[in-house]
Amino acid sequence: RRSGRTSIPPDRYIGMVEEHDIDDVLLLEGIEPVTYKGAMTCPDSKLWLDAMQSEMDSMYENNVWDLVDLPEKVRPLQCKWLYKIKHAVEGQQDIYKARLVAKGFTQVPGLHYDE
Repeated sequence: RRSGRTSIPPDRYIGMVEEHDIDDVLLLEGIEPVTYKGAMTCPDSKLWLDAMQSEMDSMYENNVWDLVDLPEKVRPLQCKWLYKIKHAVEGQQDIYKARLVAKGFTQVPGLHYDE
């Protein structure tokens, strides 16, 4: 069954693109991607790759996780990349930030955590 609700694009896209896929919008410079695919297909993909590598290096240095064997019949939590451009003041370069986050809404108490 499909919803009869009409889709309304966010205000930030008004005037940029009409009747196109959201991926077409992500190809414009200065727009923050929503998906990994969007980050890799935009003109700033090298900057996003550097931001993701920096995040992974930071997690490794801070011992964010311990590598353990997955128990039987337990699926690992999924994760997602979040992207943000921190706009700098005039004369300085924008900072591209990437964060790897777990989809915590799928966690089960006692199975994924004990607190």
